[in-house]
Amino acid sequence: MSDREFRKAAETIEAMKARYGPALARGKIDVAGDDLDDFPKSEGIVVSKESASHAKLALSILEASLSANEISERRHAGEAIDITEHLPRRLRW
Repeated sequence: MSDREFRKAAETIEAMKARYGPALARGKIDVAGDDLDDFPKSEGIVVSKESASHAKLALSILEASLSANEISERRHAGEAIDITEHLPRRLRW
């Protein structure tokens, strides 16, 4: 990875942290935006935007995005990351 690519990755990590952290803390589910629209469609799921399930899914997407970003931040700082601890139990080896 070049110095420029490294800097760009760090900028992306910071931007995502600034976006998802406050949104999750405030329950601003609209920040999940495209992910919230694309994910259910890709799985053949229909979720009404007025349903409680829609809000629950949005919060789950924000939590997962923030968690993934935190892992990326740690890895970017040079920490070795054991990905198995982040997998569902059924996928761990």
